[in-house]
Amino acid sequence: MPQASVRTGTDVVPTLKLGAMMAFYEGACVITHITQSLRWAHMLNSAINPSHRLKEMLDRHLREDRHPAHAAEVRENIVPLRVDLYIGMDSPRTFRTLFLHEDIIAKTLAYERHLKMYRLNEIEAGRVDPGRPTHDEVFGGCKKNLHRWHCAPTAYPVETAPTYQIYKPADCPGVEPYSSNQFPPVNTLLSIPFSLLHNLPRLTSMASSSKYHSDLVTMGQEIVSLWYWDPLPNHEGQLNTSVCMGNNPCSALPVPISNRSDTFEALRPSAHDKGYELIDVVQARPTFQSPSRLDVEEMTPGTCQGSRDGLQSSTGECPSSTDEEKSSSQPLSSDILTWANNVIGGEEKMLPLTATPYEKGIVGGSANDVLMVRGLIHPLMYLNYINLEKFSYLL
Repeated sequence: MPQASVRTGTDVVPTLKLGAMMAFYEGACVITHITQSLRWAHMLNSAINPSHRLKEMLDRHLREDRHPAHAAEVRENIVPLRVDLYIGMDSPRTFRTLFLHEDIIAKTLAYERHLKMYRLNEIEAGRVDPGRPTHDEVFGGCKKNLHRWHCAPTAYPVETAPTYQIYKPADCPGVEPYSSNQFPPVNTLLSIPFSLLHNLPRLTSMASSSKYHSDLVTMGQEIVSLWYWDPLPNHEGQLNTSVCMGNNPCSALPVPISNRSDTFEALRPSAHDKGYELIDVVQARPTFQSPSRLDVEEMTPGTCQGSRDGLQSSTGECPSSTDEEKSSSQPLSSDILTWANNVIGGEEKMLPLTATPYEKGIVGGSANDVLMVRGLIHPLMYLNYINLEKFSYLL
């Protein structure tokens, strides 16, 4: 059994449910299939309170209304990972992460585009906006979801049982550029919303020049924006007939995600001269202007901040021998929460984060990445300040 985290144990999740989850994963790490040194890894790392993400997700029908006292401790949000891989997902820079399979991203995006047009058509016809369908109507047939395993170039290779096949970073996932030793898709119990909302900032922080990588991020952004979209009181000009053409006039609810046949290749932005225009994700934009980058010294992936030589570790991650060897410029949870509160208060300028010792669990390359994974920033605010200049082909 994986080592219980602070929040996940038999006092929170019944032993029977934990046993059922481990039976699905065959008692092993979802990546390496090895049974030793396991830990439950959370997609939404909501250890910091208060976190409004769970309520937001419930309001938008992005999760089921069950297990209310510990709504993050559900099969849709946790997977068993080997401890070192878990740390790689929650390190100062994300070295590796699970991310939804590209065809699931495509099916979800097609569904959400159609749903938006359906809702606008209902209003155009003089009827009341039907709103978002229930969670089961949208995601009910998606109890198991394929993921890809993404690694930063500086991450160390991964060995999987029982054949002890070795996968280098270029093999993870190895889709583009193509690898003949491509890491196989990973079957999980993670839900589409829990996974996308909280692994999008992880994948975003792994800067890459790959069009495949940037297309995934762009499509993921659009899905999240549509999850939180509602028609403006005056919705004139919001109807985009190019999305619903031919025999599909968006006059009925879209086919559920589990029954769709849409593909990533058909919908990926870089495959078209004119991609689908991303909707205005923030209808009432914040007043501050600066991108939300950490106002601290930059850290190169795989380099240990605080070390005198700045040498890259053999594992691509920082050793943990002393607090002084850990980053001296990473924000504490109290700094993150203070920053979030001040942003919500409408400050005109980006507030600097105090340089404090590294705290386990702080992730990503920007303050917003951290806030998003922790459920401390609204998804629309996060999307509004994503820095797509990381993707060199867009420059």
